[in-house]
Amino acid sequence: LNEEKEGVKLSLLLNAIGLPYDSIRRLEDVDGQCFLTCDMDTLCCDRNISDMIVRAELRSIQGMLQARIFPDNEHTDSCVLCYCTKTSLLLDLFEEHEKHINLSFVESHQITGRVLLGLRSQDFPASSGDRKELEKNLTYFKMIHFRTLAE
Repeated sequence: LNEEKEGVKLSLLLNAIGLPYDSIRRLEDVDGQCFLTCDMDTLCCDRNISDMIVRAELRSIQGMLQARIFPDNEHTDSCVLCYCTKTSLLLDLFEEHEKHINLSFVESHQITGRVLLGLRSQDFPASSGDRKELEKNLTYFKMIHFRTLAE
């Protein structure tokens, strides 16, 4: 991720992951070290990136890179949360694990597993119910992801 050395340019990584071009352009002068160590919400505010899904994706990618995991197909295939590359798969996972997260919000925003990793309870509307229960369920799925990373 260090653009001055032989690493991959951050913009190439973000493009490969599928972030919108406009967001990548807004981050074009951010180097890998800054991306790994910054407060992502502050960086997004400073760069006028307001889309909640893009912010969640960036938080998710940052967390994976901090854990030295490249969000590639191998990880996606082994992690049941990251495997949910479509909203319908994520909804099936919720049902399988009997966890309730605001389904209409998830469907209307086309949330995927990787996006869920970067979401916080405050990203959900107030109508999502008990915040403590929501936070507990989000943590549950994030822990599934982190257990996969530890394997």
